[in-house]
Amino acid sequence: MPGVWTVHRLTWPYDADGYRDIAAAQAIRDGRWTDPFYKDEAAWYSPAVPAIVAATAAIVDAPVSRTFVVLGPWLNALAPIGFYLCALRLTGALPALAAVTAYLFLPGRAPAWAAATFSPWLFPAISAHTLFYLGVMVCVALQDRLHAGKAALAGAIVGVGVLWHPASALTLAGVLLATHVPRVWSPAPHGYLTLRLLLVLGVVAGLTSAPAWVPIAWRYGFHTLNRAPAVWVYEAVQPWALLEAFVRPSALVISTVAAVGVWQLWRHGDRRAAGVVLAWVGVAGGFFVYMLAAERTPALPPLVSAYHFYFQLVAAKWLLFGVGLVSLGGALLAFIARADRRVQAWPPAAVVVVPILLCVAVYPRYLRREAFTHARALAEQASTATQTNAAREWIRRYAPADAVFLTSDDDALRVVGPAGRRVVCVFQPMSNPYVSYEARAAARDRMFAALARADPAQFRSDARRYGVTHVFLPSSHLIAIAPSLGTWTRVAFANQMHAILEVAK
Repeated sequence: MPGVWTVHRLTWPYDADGYRDIAAAQAIRDGRWTDPFYKDEAAWYSPAVPAIVAATAAIVDAPVSRTFVVLGPWLNALAPIGFYLCALRLTGALPALAAVTAYLFLPGRAPAWAAATFSPWLFPAISAHTLFYLGVMVCVALQDRLHAGKAALAGAIVGVGVLWHPASALTLAGVLLATHVPRVWSPAPHGYLTLRLLLVLGVVAGLTSAPAWVPIAWRYGFHTLNRAPAVWVYEAVQPWALLEAFVRPSALVISTVAAVGVWQLWRHGDRRAAGVVLAWVGVAGGFFVYMLAAERTPALPPLVSAYHFYFQLVAAKWLLFGVGLVSLGGALLAFIARADRRVQAWPPAAVVVVPILLCVAVYPRYLRREAFTHARALAEQASTATQTNAAREWIRRYAPADAVFLTSDDDALRVVGPAGRRVVCVFQPMSNPYVSYEARAAARDRMFAALARADPAQFRSDARRYGVTHVFLPSSHLIAIAPSLGTWTRVAFANQMHAILEVAK
C-alpha cells in the first residue's frame, strides 16, 4: 500500500533510468524496435520491461510515462513473492517467512534502485530478480530429478532474464552450470543425460533471448565502443565503502545471524539446497569481483555494473539471515521451555513471533525510506513541470516521426527521448554501447557552436550526417542567439523554459 500511494497521480518517474526506459517503451509503442535515442542504430537495451509498458499503455490507452509509473509497485511486488517461494523451497516455511521479512524491511533507507527489496519505482534490474528466484527453484527441482521439461523451463527463464536484465540471467546461468556441470562426469546414464539437458537448456535460452542479442550481433558484432553503461560506479558498493558499512553494529549483528544460518543450512538442512545457495553466493560474488576489476581495467570486457551482482549477494544474505533467526529463536524458545513448563506446550511454530516482532520494530523506519519520501517529491516536480510537459506534447504532435533533435544530453534523456524522437547525443551511461559517444558529443558541440556564430555551412555539415531536423534548447539561449538566426532556422515553439527551432532543408 505505501508503494501504490507513492506513485498515486504521478505521471513521470524521479530517476534518470526511468526516462531511458520510457523512451524505449515509447519507441516500441510507436512501432519501432530500434535504439530509442539514435536514428538508424539497432536496439541494445533489454526490451522486456519497455515492451510490457508499451503493451499495457496500448491496451488501456494511457500515456506511456503514466503507465510506466503505475506499473512499478505491481511488477516489483513479484520479486518478494518470488524470493519467498524460493526461500520456502530451499529452507522451509518459518525460515522463509523470516527471510522475506528481512528482505522487505531491513535494507534501511537505501535508494529505490540500490537494494534487493521492494520498491514502488520500476527498475528492470530489481524486478528481474523475480526470474532469478524462480530459476533457482527450477535448479533445485532439476537436482531432484533430471527432466527435459524442467531443463527447457530453466533455459526459458534464463532467456527471458536476458530480455529483462542480463545481470540476473548471468547469475542464474552460472548457478545452473555450477550445480549441474559436475554431474556430467557421473557414471552413465546420469552423465549423458545431464549433458543432453544442459544442451537443451542452452538452446532454449539462446532462442528465447534472441530478440536481445541478434540485433547486436548482426549490426555490431558485439564490438563495444562505449563502456560507460556497463561500468558505471556506485560508490556505496566499492570495497572501502562495504568494509566501512560492515563494521557498523547493526551490520555485524545481521552478519552474525546469517553466519548461524549458513551453519544451520549446511549441517541440518537439505544438502542439495545448501549447494544451490553456495553456488548462488559463489557465482554472484565472482561476477561482482570481476566487474569491480573491469571498472578499473579497460582490458577486461564489461558485462553490467558491479552493484547489480552485489544486490544478489544481499538477497542471499537475507535468506541465510532468515534461517539463522529462526534457528536462534528456536534455541531461545527451547531454553525458556526448560525453565518454564508452560512454554513446553507451545507449538514449534510459535517462533513465528520472531519475524513478526522484527517487522513491527522496523516498520516506522521503513515508511521513511527515500523511495516513499524524497523520490516521490522529485517525481511530483517532474509531473507538474507544465513548461517541460508542454514541450514534450509539441514534439509528440508536430515533430515528424523520423525527426532528430540537437539538444543537451539532459534534455535528450528527459524530454526528447521520452517523447519518441531521436537525438544527436544522450548521456554517456545511457548511450548505445556499440556507438561512439565521443564522436556524437563532438558533433553536438560543433553544431551548437556553429549555431551561436551563425555558420550554416558548418552546422549543415554535421546536421546532414546525423539527420538533424530540430534544435531543442532553453529559452534563455534562444534570446542570446536570436540575432544570428537566419533563413536556415526558424522558431517553431517557445515558452518560458524551452524553445524548438526547425532546421530548413
